[in-house]
Parts: sequence; C-alpha cells; structure tokens
Amino acid sequence: MVRGLAGSAGPRSQLDHLANAENAVGAEMAATNLAKMRQGKLMAGFETLLDRIDDNERREDGAATPIAEKPACPALPKTAFQAAVRGLRGHCPSCGEGRMFPSLLKPIAQCQICGQDWTHQQADDFPAYVAIILTGHIMAPVIIYMVGETDFSMEINLAIIIFLALILIGALLQPAKGAIIALQWWMGLHGFEKPVRPVEPLASDD
Repeated sequence: MVRGLAGSAGPRSQLDHLANAENAVGAEMAATNLAKMRQGKLMAGFETLLDRIDDNERREDGAATPIAEKPACPALPKTAFQAAVRGLRGHCPSCGEGRMFPSLLKPIAQCQICGQDWTHQQADDFPAYVAIILTGHIMAPVIIYMVGETDFSMEINLAIIIFLALILIGALLQPAKGAIIALQWWMGLHGFEKPVRPVEPLASDD
C-alpha cells in the first residue's frame, strides 16, 4: 500500500514540475513580448517627435524663403526694327531672352524660352554679303588714312588692312545672320508664321 502511494505521488510531482516549467516559460515570453512592445512604442514616439521637428523646420524655411514666381515671358516685338535688334544681339527675336546661336553661325532649332521654331530660316549667304559690305564701308576711311598719312610700306599696310578686314567680317557675320533671320520671321517668309502685330490704340475725339 505504501508503494502504491509512492508510485501515485511520483507522476503527480512530475506533472507539477512540468506545469511550473511551462508557467515559467510563459512568464518569460510574456515579459519579452512586453519589452518588445514598450521598445516599439518608444521608437514610434521618437520617430513621431522627429517628424514633428522636421515639419516645423520646413514650415519655418517656407515662411522665411517664399517661393519665387517664374518670370513671365517677354512680349513679342512691336516692330521689325525691334525684332532685328534682338537677332542682332544674338537673342531670340520672338521673346528676346533665349539664345539664338548655340555655336558661331548655327541657329538654334527651337527657343528654350518661348518654343519658337527656327528651322524655317534660309539666311544662306546673305549674312556674308552684308558683313562684306559693312566691312568695306568701315575700312574705306581706315585704308585712305593708312595709305596717305602713315610711312608704312605697301606690304605692311596691306597686311594690316587684310587683318582688320578679316576680324570685322568674322565679328559681323553672326549679328548679320541673326538680324536677317529675325526679319524673315517678322515678314512670314520661308514657312515662318507671321507673328501677331500689336494693336494700335484708337485715338479718342477728345
């Protein structure tokens, strides 16, 4: 009978031991999960605080430096002379802001500011003729002075005159081409669409 009681007490003690171990493991897992939850809440709160600080800094920066408005595109030229002057300066005759020549004598295909198409231009050799004529008129008094008033030999005078003439022709080619393209566009030649002319205000009878 004593052995029976001892045998029956053995399994019970084992079951109690297992139950205690399971309770200890469960308590440890619960503590771990609770620590993870607290850590997650802490990190979430820290990220929220950083987001608020970042938002406040952006608002302050936005209030201190307002966004600059994009400048409006300038108006079309009012006269053919104004369009030619824009081309003479190497600017887009349509808006007066974009560059007309990315290289020495090659005009841009389309203005980056106003979008005007310049592929219709047909200046050809006309700018060279204009540059040569202007160079001749500018060099004429210089040649007369050098031949009549200086003591240089004919060879030196000739070298100086040719050098100055080449510099003038090279300097005048691009402005002449820009002005010619501007006039072609203003008059609607070679496929260009004629730009809108400004409306003159009607004079009142008063």
